[in-house]
Amino acid sequence: MKKNTLTVEIEKPIDIVFDFTVNPNNTPRWVPSVLEEKATDTKVKVGTVYNQIVKGSSGETKKSALVVTGFIKNIMLDFHLVNGQYTCSYRYEEIPTGTRMIYSEENGIDGEIESPMTIENLQALKKLIEEA
Repeated sequence: MKKNTLTVEIEKPIDIVFDFTVNPNNTPRWVPSVLEEKATDTKVKVGTVYNQIVKGSSGETKKSALVVTGFIKNIMLDFHLVNGQYTCSYRYEEIPTGTRMIYSEENGIDGEIESPMTIENLQALKKLIEEA
């Protein structure tokens, strides 16, 4: 898989959805391959690095780091893998029932996404935020 785009609608205001998804403590709660995540800055901005411990496709754990390359509060959050080709982005849109979040990821020109995001991950995110 070279590109993956998923959309979820969450029945909460955009600022709540945005704040939840930029908080590194929340990522392991809805992305099973992320075992731990910590950001280098308490206030996220372009240049903030999210250091992760992730579970690889064959079950091994490894370290990974994503740098924020785009950030506009309540609108967008973009990442690029440090020393890699992987990129991902979150887009947030206000809708009458709450927030539409569009997640997309891709891995370079010819690369495959090792552990692609799934709609099940986004459904877990939706449930966590709506039940909070």
